[in-house]
Amino acid sequence: MSARVYRWTSLAALALLSGCATSKINLSVTSPKGTNLGRPMYMLVRQVDPKQYANEAYSEVAAKVGAPDNTVLQTAVIYPGTIQRFQVKAPEEGSVAVSFLFTAPDGNWQLLLSPPM
Repeated sequence: MSARVYRWTSLAALALLSGCATSKINLSVTSPKGTNLGRPMYMLVRQVDPKQYANEAYSEVAAKVGAPDNTVLQTAVIYPGTIQRFQVKAPEEGSVAVSFLFTAPDGNWQLLLSPPM
């Protein structure tokens, strides 16, 4: 499979999330073995304004892993060939962006979740 298909598979799996009450978001991330050329990658979950989200550059988002601000809800390392589950506190308002930071970004690398979640 191509790298693009692996990336999309990781993002599509994320869409299978569910809310636990209104204060938590449960994320289940399935990463096939070949995702990110078999290398670990970062996942970043953060509160966003949908207009801001649409105009963000990859480098802006990636910088938040090393220097998180008050919008960052969760960071994690995703390992290829695994299923990882996370429970994230839902923001009181706004949308949530889930970003996957690949070694060589191309195509779909983030997903916007809008209320209600």
